[in-house]
Amino acid sequence: PLTESSSVCISDLEEYNNYTVLIRANNGAGEGTGAILSVRTLETAPTDAPQNVNATSNTATSITVCFGFPEGSTQNGQINSFEFTLVGSPFDTRSQTVSIPVTSTNYPLSGLMCGDATNLEEYNDYNITSVILINAAGSGPSNQTVQVQTLQAAPAASPQNVSVASYSPTSVTVCFEFPEGSTQNGMITSFNVTLFGYPFDTESRTASVLVTTRNYPLTGSMCGDVTNLEEYNEYNTTAIVLINSAGSGPSSPSIRFESLQAASTQPLDLFSENITSTSFCVTFNPPTNISQNGLITSYTVTYQGELFNTTEYNITVSINTVVYPLTKS
Repeated sequence: PLTESSSVCISDLEEYNNYTVLIRANNGAGEGTGAILSVRTLETAPTDAPQNVNATSNTATSITVCFGFPEGSTQNGQINSFEFTLVGSPFDTRSQTVSIPVTSTNYPLSGLMCGDATNLEEYNDYNITSVILINAAGSGPSNQTVQVQTLQAAPAASPQNVSVASYSPTSVTVCFEFPEGSTQNGMITSFNVTLFGYPFDTESRTASVLVTTRNYPLTGSMCGDVTNLEEYNEYNTTAIVLINSAGSGPSSPSIRFESLQAASTQPLDLFSENITSTSFCVTFNPPTNISQNGLITSYTVTYQGELFNTTEYNITVSINTVVYPLTKS
């Protein structure tokens, strides 16, 4: 009988493919009973890239990358993960690679798959490059670059070096410097100044100043006016904050300021009393508290005769105790 071993090599096969091999011995009577052997070819790296790659923003610090698997005949093995590389601008410019495991044991894989990248910078552009499939034999070719921008988040820093200057009795100008761009976390649309006054205008109120510059991030300084204040009144800011579409940031420290003085309104309760044929006394009270508009230090009394002695004379009446507001004696 035949004892010699025989072998044959079969080539030009598909990678990582199951083959059924039927082997039959032939003699003078023809082909004998076949023996069947199942063989799977080895894996090689994928030969096609992920298809229809897209990226979307989930939050201010995370994105989702999705793709479709290529034709099964190009996967060349059990896909166990996919990777993508991303680079940010203008912040988080380091190149970082994210690896997402593929848990399905089906072969070949079909349909869609998605994976997340986290711990990203808020409101930052990212280029997604080198989206590749990986099996036990290696990694496949990369797909095209796609771009995505993370969502906005509320500013993480307050306005810097805030100053307040009074330019009129009813308005002040608030100036500040923008914080580091990486803390702005979105397009700054306005800044708010919340304040309350003493002894008048005591209710807390907020003035909003629009930011019309569309650059990102914003640098340098900005000023805005707060109007409709009470004349000669003390004010304290309780919040000066930056605002974007996601919310408002932390406040800068409180600032105390005083609006400028304005001319007072007329004295009240005027009364005259004749003393002699050549003299009389005039008494009066100060204007209402809220209409004094400044620290009254004296009064000017002007008198002039109508028929005789028509010369105009002025008398200055000093205030013994200078306080604000000046109240009735």
